[in-house]
Amino acid sequence: MYNTRLKQWRIRKNYRSQDKDKLAQQIALALAENRSVADMTFNSRPVKFDRVLRHCRNAKRMQKTSSFRPRGSIKGSDTKQRASLAPNVDQDEGTKLEGIITPQTRTTPNTDPTFTPVSSADDILDSPAGALTPCTPLSPPKDTVNVAVVLHQTQAYYLNHIDQICAATADIYTTTDKSSIFWTNIKSAIYLLKKQSPVLAWPLLNEACRIACDVLRDAPVLFLNGLFTVLSPVNTARCPKVRNTMLIYLGEMAAIKLSPFHPLSIVCRELARDQNCREMSETALNLTLDLFIKTLGPRHSATFLVHRSLISLSRRGRQLQAAERLAKQLVQATEQAFGSHDKPDRDASVELCIAMTELVHVYSDLGNYAMASELCASVISKYQSIQKDRFPDSRAAYAMEDMAELCHYQHDIDQSVVWLTRALAASWEIRGGTASTIHVREKLEALLLAQGKFKDASELRTRYPRQVEELA
Repeated sequence: MYNTRLKQWRIRKNYRSQDKDKLAQQIALALAENRSVADMTFNSRPVKFDRVLRHCRNAKRMQKTSSFRPRGSIKGSDTKQRASLAPNVDQDEGTKLEGIITPQTRTTPNTDPTFTPVSSADDILDSPAGALTPCTPLSPPKDTVNVAVVLHQTQAYYLNHIDQICAATADIYTTTDKSSIFWTNIKSAIYLLKKQSPVLAWPLLNEACRIACDVLRDAPVLFLNGLFTVLSPVNTARCPKVRNTMLIYLGEMAAIKLSPFHPLSIVCRELARDQNCREMSETALNLTLDLFIKTLGPRHSATFLVHRSLISLSRRGRQLQAAERLAKQLVQATEQAFGSHDKPDRDASVELCIAMTELVHVYSDLGNYAMASELCASVISKYQSIQKDRFPDSRAAYAMEDMAELCHYQHDIDQSVVWLTRALAASWEIRGGTASTIHVREKLEALLLAQGKFKDASELRTRYPRQVEELA
């Protein structure tokens, strides 16, 4: 009698298999959208998460749940692994499901239940914003899924913040915010490691890690650009362990400060698993550039920044013809912006100098030192006219270093010493005895010693001492 009544009232002690499948999909969707599952109900009653969890663990039902669970399984006894996949998450019955139902970013290729596999960046860009609604993954081939995940998360993140990027004042002219300092330190550290100066590099990496928490807490919208450029495989080819360690660290910090399912967390984790595949970073940057051109326009500062990053990535990957083409396009675009007065004259002039500097680096890599030197001299002259009594600033100092290097390549050691002397004085005035200044000093010392000017070389250490705190 009671069974008949229970059926009439539609009350069941246990969930049916298809009900658990639907509940699992709903829970995965809610977690992916950062919505609470604590109040989720089924037939006007609280959901019994433990039963859904057991259902998802059952290997015999893997085929039935493949529409929302990635290939590969996690043993129920492996609690440490599940805990590491969702740091800083409350361990109630609802949130425990994050480690089982949602894709596992460190053990399986499919890391986001909301992503739709695509065949190219154009397929993503041509889709409307509404196409980003969660849908069932199609389990694309394992060797391409990482790229698809990174592209989807990058596009979704930028589209979600496009109004903020559009309205923001250009920040490429200042280097005082923590995000800029963070990436400047990482960039300088990697450069110093390439130049076999690890003693100067490690303090910069330590400082970057120290402020990473504050940087990620603010979630700067262009942070992804640094991941794809500064921490790209081609830029860290001589120190791949630094790249991998930084990506793992940033991924874990982003999971704590933002969410394990935040795009920054997912992208960091995916990049850490890409086995130094340079195509991922290059494709993501191309996607970002196309997206910004379509939404912000070719003259926006964010578009300029990504365009410049793509030049650097192409140049470091020895794709010099592509880098030259991109650099010339950037110079042409900034010249047009300068002539149309779309931006304040000073900002447009600084952008033009930055674009010309990228072309200087390309010409240098191509071995066209005469053209590079002529262009670099023009950059320094423009900086002097822009900055007036504040000349030289840090960008002008770097241009002087470039000029010294170009003179050295052309075997004009005397002129190389002259430019390095100017760059050292400027760097000391701007930065003091930091790692960047000491690196310039060491280069100048080497040239002076090669010329037999031992006294002049020894005097440099007295005149430009290293900061005491960096000695620790």
